[in-house]
Amino acid sequence: MASQWYCQVLGEQMGPLSWSDLVDLVRLGTVGESDLVRREGQTAWEPAEKVIGLFRAARQGDGVSGAVNSSQSSGSSSTNTNKKSKRPGGARSAAAAAEAIARTITPVEDADDSQPAESRRWRRTSIAVGTVAVIAVTAIWWSSRNARFPQHKMTAASAGIASPSHLLKALPPAAPSMPDLVPETATLLPGLEKISNAFSPVLSADLKTIVFAHMANLETGFDLYLARRSSVSEPFGPPTLIVGCQSTECDAYPTLSPNLLELIFVRSDEKPQLMRSFRASVDAEFSAAEPCFASTAIDSDERVAIPQFINAGVFCFARQRIDPPSRLLWLASRNPQGQFEPVQLVACHDPWPLWFISANGMRAYSGIETGVVVVARESANHPFGQNEVWADIAKTGPIDGPLWMAPQEDVIVYCSAGPGKRLGEARQLWAWQKGTGSGSASAGHK
Repeated sequence: MASQWYCQVLGEQMGPLSWSDLVDLVRLGTVGESDLVRREGQTAWEPAEKVIGLFRAARQGDGVSGAVNSSQSSGSSSTNTNKKSKRPGGARSAAAAAEAIARTITPVEDADDSQPAESRRWRRTSIAVGTVAVIAVTAIWWSSRNARFPQHKMTAASAGIASPSHLLKALPPAAPSMPDLVPETATLLPGLEKISNAFSPVLSADLKTIVFAHMANLETGFDLYLARRSSVSEPFGPPTLIVGCQSTECDAYPTLSPNLLELIFVRSDEKPQLMRSFRASVDAEFSAAEPCFASTAIDSDERVAIPQFINAGVFCFARQRIDPPSRLLWLASRNPQGQFEPVQLVACHDPWPLWFISANGMRAYSGIETGVVVVARESANHPFGQNEVWADIAKTGPIDGPLWMAPQEDVIVYCSAGPGKRLGEARQLWAWQKGTGSGSASAGHK
């Protein structure tokens, strides 16, 4: 059974809501980052920004159509995941969305029962009508926008560039990275099948160590956990909490240095920041996490996301502005003091997906609403071009957050509810392996 949600808007409780209805409220602007939400069965409320995948799902949706569709068909997905439909416009769509959302409003009972019943009914009705009006106006404004996603201004070097077709597919490996996986079949990651609320995995190059975000209980939220195995044919052992990286905030999006001795991740609060932790050996504990950048490295109106080690001295990450919305990919390098500094922009046709750059730097992969896509570039000095589908969502299931790609580019590990499910219904760790011969060799392959 799909999870149900509740939220608080304008002093009123709304719900129960399906995941798609909650996403639509975020998309319409009715639910903001600081508004309180909770899943059915939970007693504690939390800011909407703490719900991993919620705002990403809203960015990937199709306007108010989800709210309309959810009111018309039970048990069906609110968005079309197979094609990019046009955003509905006009007052009719807005009114329909407002009407659908209005039916979910559950007025909070007045604390003062001394007031006449008729007075209490009038107060609740007035608030509900006001809420619907705000939603309708917001829906009309949103549906009038032309852009599907907010886009930063492209440079002449990156705007409209196509990915080099001969580099879009990696060479088939001599042996599969995970030989026990059934090709083209989504499989729960061996050893971690019973781990729920798992997110943003990263593995070592030999696929024997994994770090991921996991919510063991509601009070601590998402923390980082590590699990190991002795070979790729064996299941992972029980995950252990990385104590040095634990906090009262949401800790997620980890990346491991090639030698596995340094860990960089995102600590989310009102202003997410990049943190890093060290250990003396692969068997030692990670140290207490510290800020990765100097306080002046990132502007006060910027957010950071999705770090990824490229090599021992360089990692890639996203810099995003909220107003006006924009997103760029950057490289950070170590200075002589060992601290990282943002130094170089990574040119990319579309920087909004959560890209994972391949081991050779020539391709990047991301999970979007249609499945897993790949982009390519001619060299490190060229921009990444337009994307091509690498794996269909019907096979992988919806990708929730960033994925991790094996060095041979034949296996992805990712968070998903699984094939046939909707984004956000569950968060477990899955593996999916490209079939033999799915890649194509080319004289121009790098």
